[in-house]
Amino acid sequence: MDGLGIRHYFQSIIDENGVTKGKPEPEIYLKSAAALGIPAEDCLVIEDALSGIKAGQNAGSGVLAMATTHTEEELRAVHPTGIAPDFTQLVFEDWFDA
Repeated sequence: MDGLGIRHYFQSIIDENGVTKGKPEPEIYLKSAAALGIPAEDCLVIEDALSGIKAGQNAGSGVLAMATTHTEEELRAVHPTGIAPDFTQLVFEDWFDA
């Protein structure tokens, strides 16, 4: 984030150092939502890993799966909220109410 100069866009950053249970446990997503003061159910997780998709689902969040690591067929098998081919295809207005 520092190398890209984007850290200032984030109110909270939690990485593996801030959790004791890794994915598919939902801890990282629950802590992230809590740090922002938002219920996990009101969050959208964007993930490309199957364990991350499961972690988002286990947190009660919607999950947008990115088909950058797994095929769309593999992703459909874990029932994400939606699938995008890659990050360049993200249009957040499609995922959030105005």
